[in-house]
Amino acid sequence: MVLPSLLDKLNFIRRFYEITSDAFVDTKRKIEQHEEPFHHFNIDDEEPPFLAEWLDADESLNILGKSCLCLLQNAFFNYLRGFIDSYAPVNAAVTLNTVGGDSAFEKHRRVFLQAYNIDWAASPVDVHFLEEINFARNDIQHGGTFYDMEHRQNPQYFNRFPASIFADQWERELFANDGGMRQPRITVTRDSLFAAIEAIEDFCSYLDAEWWKIFQENRGAA
Repeated sequence: MVLPSLLDKLNFIRRFYEITSDAFVDTKRKIEQHEEPFHHFNIDDEEPPFLAEWLDADESLNILGKSCLCLLQNAFFNYLRGFIDSYAPVNAAVTLNTVGGDSAFEKHRRVFLQAYNIDWAASPVDVHFLEEINFARNDIQHGGTFYDMEHRQNPQYFNRFPASIFADQWERELFANDGGMRQPRITVTRDSLFAAIEAIEDFCSYLDAEWWKIFQENRGAA
């Protein structure tokens, strides 16, 4: 079975995020509560005290979240490829090279439907959310600018998921009435990352269970 390897990866991503994020969360908390070493400042300054340090910690959390989301998407597709390589299909004539589709996500969805008789839409997980994870990862990996650390939804991503869980909430509200002229930046919080991890875990558990059900039925019929 390929599922245990995926679950190990997902648990590692959870632990990695929690351990690594602690320092940045703690820095923000200390600044906000004026704790050492952020307790000496001039109250007459125009900017809030230690604003640069707070922004660095906040951006570090986002970079960590985006990095973990990329690890998650990679683990997901490794699982899908491992599934195809390891589990016998019902229709061996169907492969990733024969099904068509305009994205790796769509190609895999079609292979599971046509080769294994497993319908992704029947899973307990919203397949659109899985697709959204893929969109976010692509913009993180292939987007960005030369002048900052931000990544924004490209127009296709924004039009497909205007209320994306990974869209910065403040910017989404700010740009809500500009007709889509500017897409919000991608922000991966602990909540959105862990929701994505749970979705992948539940979805792949469904795929494994469905294949074993089909395998048992075919063995019984033989």
